[in-house]
Amino acid sequence: MSALFEIVADQSRRELLRLVWRQERPVGELVDALELTQPTVSHHLKILREHALVDVRKDGNRRLYKARPEAFGSLKEYLETYWLQEANALKSLIESKRTAGKDDDS
Repeated sequence: MSALFEIVADQSRRELLRLVWRQERPVGELVDALELTQPTVSHHLKILREHALVDVRKDGNRRLYKARPEAFGSLKEYLETYWLQEANALKSLIESKRTAGKDDDS
């Protein structure tokens, strides 16, 4: 799980994933959208590919990239659990403050 967090922690990789989430895109289009150099974009795509977060398909001399949403299942589950725990902790804190405030009024 920590490797996945490290990968998506990089803003450029998050932006790449956003761009290829719903549709295949060629490297040139990604370079233009991110305003990064082609070698930099290729480096980030290689990392995403090595961790099975994107698929690549050759189309003539172009390479088309598309995200693999199923690869994010464990991250999604972790985040949902984490945020649920945080929300419950916040709710408990608020309730304890309200209770403490009522006790002070007595």
